[in-house]
Amino acid sequence: MPGKKPKGKKHKRGEGKIKGVSVLKKKSVLKDDTPQDEVAERLRRILNKGLRAYRHHNLGEAKRLFSEGKGGADDAGWERGADLFESALFIIEGRYERSIGLLESLVEDAGFSLLGYAYYFLGIGKKGVGDYEGAIDSLRFSLSDLEYDGIGESWEQMGIIYFEKSEFERAVRCFEEALADDNYDSPGFAYYTIGNANLEANNYEEALESYRKALSSPDFDTPGVAWDSMGLAYFKKGDFEKAINFYSKALATPNYETPGYAWFNMGVVYQRKELLEDALEYMIKARDWYRRHEPGRIERVEYFIRDIKQQKALRSKGLTKAAEEVKKISSLRATEPDDPVNRIMDILVENREKIPRYAARRGTGYRDILAILKGWSSFIPVEFYAEPCDFEHQLFQGGGYFLKVREKGIVIDPGVDFLVYFTREGFHIKEVDYVFVTRNHMEHSANLTGLADLYHQWRLYEPQRESDSSLDFYLNPATKREYEQKISKKLDTASIHRLAVRKTPYRLKDTARVDAFGTTYDPKGTARAVGFVMTAELENGEKRRIGYTSDTNYFRDLPRKLAKCDVILTHFSIAGPEGFEDTDSGEESLNYQGLRKLIEGTRAKLYVISKFWGARGDYRIEFIDKLLYDFSKKKRGVTIIPGDVGCMINLSDYGIRCSNCGAFVPYEDIEIQKPSGDFGKLAYVCRSCRNG
Repeated sequence: MPGKKPKGKKHKRGEGKIKGVSVLKKKSVLKDDTPQDEVAERLRRILNKGLRAYRHHNLGEAKRLFSEGKGGADDAGWERGADLFESALFIIEGRYERSIGLLESLVEDAGFSLLGYAYYFLGIGKKGVGDYEGAIDSLRFSLSDLEYDGIGESWEQMGIIYFEKSEFERAVRCFEEALADDNYDSPGFAYYTIGNANLEANNYEEALESYRKALSSPDFDTPGVAWDSMGLAYFKKGDFEKAINFYSKALATPNYETPGYAWFNMGVVYQRKELLEDALEYMIKARDWYRRHEPGRIERVEYFIRDIKQQKALRSKGLTKAAEEVKKISSLRATEPDDPVNRIMDILVENREKIPRYAARRGTGYRDILAILKGWSSFIPVEFYAEPCDFEHQLFQGGGYFLKVREKGIVIDPGVDFLVYFTREGFHIKEVDYVFVTRNHMEHSANLTGLADLYHQWRLYEPQRESDSSLDFYLNPATKREYEQKISKKLDTASIHRLAVRKTPYRLKDTARVDAFGTTYDPKGTARAVGFVMTAELENGEKRRIGYTSDTNYFRDLPRKLAKCDVILTHFSIAGPEGFEDTDSGEESLNYQGLRKLIEGTRAKLYVISKFWGARGDYRIEFIDKLLYDFSKKKRGVTIIPGDVGCMINLSDYGIRCSNCGAFVPYEDIEIQKPSGDFGKLAYVCRSCRNG
């Protein structure tokens, strides 16, 4: 029957133990100066009344009674009795250390007639300073006093401690022991806390049964908290209608002191039911209550309000996938404010909010430009390990290229840190339409899946793009084999094409035509790269042929492949002393002699050389000067620049963007400046900025 105490033998004084919660005993040693029986009995009655008032949070009455008891003990000349009452007063005032000091002296006298009470208050004091194990030991010792009238109260306090330690099974057993004590006067509280322990342990039916027993107990005068907890149990069971019913009962209870809890819980249920207007209404009520009564916990409510508003905004745009993700994060929050999962969910929400902010950005608006986002090769120079401080924040590796043809964007070889450089230059994923990868290597494909993921996340928050077809990927065969499935998991609508040598060109709709050719990099075929010539029609109607060698050594047919190009992008790699000899053309890269032959056999208006290998030092500018010097001796004027992260070229007139003012100026007006330290970023500075 509801309210019925557990069956079994009632405890005599000093009896009762459960698994893992033993009763400790001390031998009697002395008898103290206890006053005459009638005085001692009167003080014991005052102590019991004060203890009951304290347990029921009537602290004013408890303080009055303990003060009366101390005065009576002083009048009777009972020093230890007075110390016990004074220690109880210290506990009411939260002065736990002072209380513990007095009580530890009292419990040394095993003949003290109120020893059980001394151990009880010592347990409360130690609990107050966070010494849970010491508190449990003291409360166990209180049970061995045959004259102690608070057996149930000691079990209750042990149950509370075990609950706070999240040892819910032990907590339940302690409260069951409290219920077995004939003198225990708070069965409703015990049943309610047993319900909470079962709820924490996900034993929902047991929790509901305990709450019903609490509600049937005459002493239980706060039914609102039980109704609210029952609502939470049904919510966790997934029965949202019953959860709403019990939260409503809690709110209808006249003496329910924490309606903010129920309003908050109602808001959570309605959000799960996707009734967002109702959810927001209850969350706002909860926020107003928390602001007045528990401002320290209002942040959690604010997060839910933001979640719901964001979910509403996303649904109004038809972005169901993003809204579902926001709802999922909210659903994983715990109702208990101290649960670390709440902070985890807060971090997830904070992180999630960065994506819509990113989605709202406009991008650069550039048209008909070529952005060099290519840094050093992945090889780390030995000097980096020898003098790491000299290289801090200045070694830019990997990357790739980004081409804008009118409003269409083409990513080429997104290698290590490409997306970092891409976004630092102000570009947005919404500007990307095509992705080309020419070699399956970290310097060409490391950011491929990251790019697909960023595109996917942006689409969730961009209504006009959610139903559009996804990016078009053109991947060389080895890259396609490795990445096709990974990309498809990120973008289920992705179009993935094989980039290989073929007779017919690839045609990018209204953008460009691409003619691929094979390279002789690693001719055994284990990591074969693909070069190409891209013919793009600019906004002014002119055409530009952009040649890209990818990674290759020099081969006889290479100049012919690139003969009609206006701009040639090529990679240098490395050259030691022997690399500048006429006999060297490199085994796996063009090197100096290969580049010289390539330039000799072509007539491009601009050559961009990048992907320098840093093993032999930073001589990028000197290397370009060497090429210019050699061609000047042959009476041929050529335009060659070293490409580095942040270099940008206007395809209409081949102007180069100034690193300082951002203006595009003719090649003749640009001075390429060395970094302050080796391996840093090159600067492209116009004449106006140089002249101040």
